[in-house]
Amino acid sequence: VGQDPAQVSLQALGKGVYRLEISLIDTFVTMEPLLLHVWLEVADTDGAGATLRVKASPQPEGHLTWSHLETALNALTF
Repeated sequence: VGQDPAQVSLQALGKGVYRLEISLIDTFVTMEPLLLHVWLEVADTDGAGATLRVKASPQPEGHLTWSHLETALNALTF
């Protein structure tokens, strides 16, 4: 982490799918640098709005946490 309080990297992966990496300082617990991985998925809902699915974790992609986050999102009903 540089002089900026947070640095964000955004990558578009396809229609409505984005991956972010946020470098910041964990001011709540450790006061150490933290790299947060974020996945965003935006989808239209029959012209009446959109849904936004967000998964975020400091764990790297492929870690079991990501599977748990996907399961939790799939369990939500609107």
